[in-house]
Amino acid sequence: EGSAEFIGPVKPRTGHVAVFVSAKENKIYVRQNFEPWFETPVTIAASNRPLGTHVFTVRADKDDAEALRWSVVSLPSPARVAEEAPRRRRGEPAAAIAAPAPPSSPTEALDRLSIPEETMTRIASALAPGGSITVSDRGLGDETGRGTDFIVQLR
Repeated sequence: EGSAEFIGPVKPRTGHVAVFVSAKENKIYVRQNFEPWFETPVTIAASNRPLGTHVFTVRADKDDAEALRWSVVSLPSPARVAEEAPRRRRGEPAAAIAAPAPPSSPTEALDRLSIPEETMTRIASALAPGGSITVSDRGLGDETGRGTDFIVQLR
C-alpha cells in the first residue's frame, strides 16, 4: 500500500472537484478545476461481481442550501461482455454455463471501497454542487488528459 501523491497545498481548495475510482488500477484520482490534485491507492473488497460504472453527482438541496444531495447514474455494461459470455456446447445443459456476474449496484460498489480517512477528509472539504465521484472497473483512458474531466468510454 503506497502513500498519497499530493499535488499542491494542503489548504482547502475551491472550484470543481471530480473523483475517479479505478478498480483496474486500484487508485483514486482527484482533480480540481480539471487539473490533477492528488491520487492515492484504494482498496476494493473482493467480490464475484464487477463494480460497474457509476457516476455520483452532488447537488444543493432545494429546501436547505446548506445540505448536499447525491444523484447517481449507472452506465450500462459494455456490449462485448455479453459477446464474451461462454457458449454452450451441443448437449450441454444451459445451467452448466455460468453467465457473467452482473455489476454491483451503486450502493454495493461504494460499500466495497476502502478509502484512506485523510483522502476522504480532503475530498469532503472541497466538494461542492456539481462535483462528481465516478466508480469504475476501468482505468483512466486515453481521452482523460490535462484540462479535462474524467472520461469513461462506453465501449
